[in-house]
Amino acid sequence: MRNESQSLLRRALTDNGLFSITSGLIGAIFASQLADLMGVNWVVLLVIGIGVVGFGIVTLTNARRQSINLFEANLTVIADIFWVTGGAVIILIPGLLTTEGNLLLGAVSLVVGGFAVLQTIGIRRAGGIQPKRLVTEVEIDARPEDVWEVLVDLDAYDIWNPFIVEGAGKVEKGERLHLRMSPPGGNAMSFKPKVTVADQAARFEWLGHVVMPGLFDGRHRFELSANNGTTNLVHSEEFTGVLVPMLSRMLDEKTKSGFEAMNAAMKKRVEARVG
Repeated sequence: MRNESQSLLRRALTDNGLFSITSGLIGAIFASQLADLMGVNWVVLLVIGIGVVGFGIVTLTNARRQSINLFEANLTVIADIFWVTGGAVIILIPGLLTTEGNLLLGAVSLVVGGFAVLQTIGIRRAGGIQPKRLVTEVEIDARPEDVWEVLVDLDAYDIWNPFIVEGAGKVEKGERLHLRMSPPGGNAMSFKPKVTVADQAARFEWLGHVVMPGLFDGRHRFELSANNGTTNLVHSEEFTGVLVPMLSRMLDEKTKSGFEAMNAAMKKRVEARVG
């Protein structure tokens, strides 16, 4: 059964490995001719070509195992994504490559990006990427309507919120938000998640991605429920994607602390407003 669940992943890794070995050999053997075409030093192409061949051999070796090493498959996806991202940056820098060089790099990057997508789907089917869920909870001495008013006032986040330090956008399903998160002990980062649920005084949820879907996705959720004159707020997030296993410890240590700090600050702000 496990081999059947790994069939798509095996095909994607095999094709990726063969493509990498072939293109790497072409780049190394014809480094001088390709250098003239692309407008770069031939030594650069030689080194890259050799590296790509090595990557292809490792990828193909994993594909031919009786049971694929899912951790190595994750690393393969990450390497492919870095290639695509690096290629995009190079193409966007004017004059770095010739027109022919940009077209060639773009074509290769498209193929590599396709492998990344197929491998990510294959890893999921093989059960190699388990979701990571953080759940925190706080009791607020106020009605759900009062908590909701503070929660969806994104423009005021910079006044009281120690975790999501900036916010903007409409809390309506399908709308794109602009948020800046600053986890305790971590680096601040901006992101633009899409609102997936906005139930008045009950549930607020958004879905965000890092770089591209499937790499590191987060479904952030706030659930409000009345509880004998107070509000129980469940503040949680489910993380999926190939980077989740590598970031799991950081999520437990820093991100969860950020949730708890936001919960405490929200409780203080809401109760001060209604008190």
